[in-house]
Amino acid sequence: MTDSDIKAEAQKTRNTRAFWVLVALTLAYCFLYYLLIVETKQCQGVVVSTSAFAGFFDRYLACQDINQLGGALAGAFAPVAFLWLAGAVFIQSQELRAQREELNDTRKVMKEQVAETRASTALFNEQTGILRRQQQLRDQQEADEEFDAREAYFEQSIRNGRGVRVYYKYDILVDGPEGGLVKGTTADAYLIFPPTFTSCFYGSDAESSLIQMARAIEFLTDRSHPEYRIPNEVVDEFRQTLTEINAMVDMIALLSPSHQVKANAGHFQEFSDHLGILLSEMVRFADDDR
Repeated sequence: MTDSDIKAEAQKTRNTRAFWVLVALTLAYCFLYYLLIVETKQCQGVVVSTSAFAGFFDRYLACQDINQLGGALAGAFAPVAFLWLAGAVFIQSQELRAQREELNDTRKVMKEQVAETRASTALFNEQTGILRRQQQLRDQQEADEEFDAREAYFEQSIRNGRGVRVYYKYDILVDGPEGGLVKGTTADAYLIFPPTFTSCFYGSDAESSLIQMARAIEFLTDRSHPEYRIPNEVVDEFRQTLTEINAMVDMIALLSPSHQVKANAGHFQEFSDHLGILLSEMVRFADDDR
């Protein structure tokens, strides 16, 4: 049995007790009123009935006129009505008090439920945060592993590449068929960018590679050089290299903090920028444009 049931049963008991108290007071008042009437003047010259109630009426009330009888009855029932009115007010006040207590108990229970709900919500949010951080750590670990694999593949592909080798023509003087010297042309190759420029991505080697790429860009944009060309397969190799390094740059934000420091130290964004410019210049002198 709950507390509310116990309180409801107690209130019912109090209401029953109050009802029987009112009944007892009413009976006591009626007996007292009877004694007062008995002490009054009896009617003279009337036939008294043998019935208890009729005899009482014949003896004490039959000689009264209608106004006197009405006043007597009003005086008799007015205290009874007031007594029951007071009793009803008392019972109603007890009911209202019980309702207020029940409302207070309900409000208290609701506050406890709100507190429990808030605590459950806080615990759920904390668990969600833990799961989110765990998932983030797993994602970062997977990204770190993928980044390391891409880095190793990138290094190997660059080591196996042939670099940027420019073939250019220049004029020379050769022996003519009839004697003397005449102008002739020949071709030569010039390696403007070594194939192992990413043998080490970090520290001075990475910075040295950036300097070499800058010099290669300067060489290709220098219009004072003789006419030159770049094989298509070299352009394709560098186009694939640029795609790979751009994918690595896009992954940096997904890495763990330690790997982000490593990636930033490797100048991957600078490599991407320089490779993009170098590739655009290489395309201008590829075999397809000749």
